[in-house]
Parts: sequence; C-alpha cells; structure tokens
Amino acid sequence: MMGNCQVRFLGEGCRATCHLLPDPKARDRYITDAEYHRIRDALLIGADGRPTSSGAMVQCYIDLCYLLYQRTTEVRLLRWDQIEADGIYFKPTKTEASSGAKVRIPITAALQQVLERARQLGPIKSLYVIHTRNGCPYTSHGMSSAWRRACARAGIEDVTLKDIRAKALTDAKRLGYSIEQLRVGAAHTDTQTTRHYIKQREIPVSDVCLSLPLK
Repeated sequence: MMGNCQVRFLGEGCRATCHLLPDPKARDRYITDAEYHRIRDALLIGADGRPTSSGAMVQCYIDLCYLLYQRTTEVRLLRWDQIEADGIYFKPTKTEASSGAKVRIPITAALQQVLERARQLGPIKSLYVIHTRNGCPYTSHGMSSAWRRACARAGIEDVTLKDIRAKALTDAKRLGYSIEQLRVGAAHTDTQTTRHYIKQREIPVSDVCLSLPLK
C-alpha cells in the first residue's frame, strides 16, 4: 500500500512534487519464551560480570509489559494510585484524545507477585511503580537503552520493547482468548488494530501430510 508522501521542493518558482512511498513493512518479530528469559536474566548482570544497579527494577518493568499487555509508555508511567482492589485502571494516552478508551486489568497472582517485587526495590518509595533510585519514572530512552544492552549481552538481535506486547497478545490468542477479548484488554478501538499485533507473528501450520508415491 502506498501511503507515505515525501515532499520535495524544487526551488523558488518551481512546483513542489510529492512522491508516494511504500508503507513500512509490517513487523513480524516474535520473542520466544527462551529469548524472553535470556534477556530478562541478562538485565541483572552487566558486561563486566557484575550485578547491575537497575536490573531488578527493569525486570519488573518487562514482566509488567507482558502481564498487562498495554503500551510500554502506559506501563512505564504506571502509578500506584491506578491500582485498586478490583484491578489496575488504564486510560491509554494514545486514545485519550480520540476514543477515550479505558480498561481495567484484574490483578492475578502473577501480577501481584511482580508488583510486590517492585514495591520492595529502591531506597525511595515513589508514586510510580517502576522508578529510578531517586524515585522518578524512567525515561523512554533510559528504559530502551537498558533493554538494548541486555539484548546485546544475551546475544539476541532485532527485538524491541514493543515486541513484548505483541508476544503477550499472540500468546493470549494461542491460549484461546478471542480477538474481541484481546481488543478490550488492549484498549484498542477496533479488532483490526489487535489483529495487526498478532497476525504477523503467527506461523500457519499446514494440515497437508504426504507419503512417498507407491511403486
């Protein structure tokens, strides 16, 4: 599909031209369970073989990115006051100005465990679940940098933080959740967006099995 326009100005008195560029190729990278754990483990130990100062907190972050399957920004800026007895409330900033979609994520045992780990970390207690040693939320650059370094130490290429959400939604579909259930949980406005996260990462399995021809 041709959707992006590159405008070129040819000089004073000349007409501008617009060249349609192909849309970016749909991303199909799927993080396997083994890769997830290798990156997760690599967060704890630096290139010098010594424990990292932020590894345990960043581990909590990627675990929450998977268990909550929200945008990485929403998880990075998650506050304790969003967490209530009946769940964690999200109003994604990406849809706030359009659909205003909201979602409540029930607190499972796995989620509760990660939240308790995060609560125990750091010398300063913060308004934010995931925070630096001085209580501030991580910047996008800081979190991405920690992720890239861990991937390099784990020897895993071409994976981004956003791929965690795609893995979570893909794994959930394999567990039997419907596209509509995933749409609601991900706070998407339509199922087409949800399918975009999943379809490129699912490898079709052929039901056709042949035998060699008989003599």
